[in-house]
Amino acid sequence: MKAALISTIFLFSANTAIAENKDIACEYGDQTFWGVVASQFDGEWVLEHHAGVVTSGGMAIPFPASSEVEHITLTSENSLGEGTVVLNHPEAPSPVNLEWVDEPNWFFDGHQSGIKLDPIPEPVLTTDYLEKLYGCKNDQMARLVGRATAEVNGQKMDFTFRLLVLDPETIYGVMHISGVSQGRAFNAWRSVFLER
Repeated sequence: MKAALISTIFLFSANTAIAENKDIACEYGDQTFWGVVASQFDGEWVLEHHAGVVTSGGMAIPFPASSEVEHITLTSENSLGEGTVVLNHPEAPSPVNLEWVDEPNWFFDGHQSGIKLDPIPEPVLTTDYLEKLYGCKNDQMARLVGRATAEVNGQKMDFTFRLLVLDPETIYGVMHISGVSQGRAFNAWRSVFLER
């Protein structure tokens, strides 16, 4: 119920702000343009974790959204590659470089074409909804991919972030985690929002 309320509030807020930001979201897909404006995203952000799923040993176990938010900072760093943004988390062992990527359209809802992101239970925003809301496919938006490795409860885990820059206040995407726990390999996906 709480996740549904959060989604409704976000979608209402997003629809209100879209009129001002609809064109800009699609312009971010030009790497040169993104490299110029990326510094506008520097600063403090709030990272929200929404519902997801863990798969292991042939089983899929959904898990709910987290009620806790995390505070991170983003800093543009073109010296690492045009449009690269560095994500700093106070508890992470090292920063995550989010690199601007040019890839086929991403799918957040289990379609079989393009780059398939494994399905997430009831994604907050689907590929089709994003395209209707912003007026372009997500391959015309700035897409940032970052990878990191961290030790969680004594276990090494690999993290991959695939993020879409929607407007100057909102970034949406998927966090993928893989690793081994109690001798069993697992994969987990959840949708995430970065907002200020």
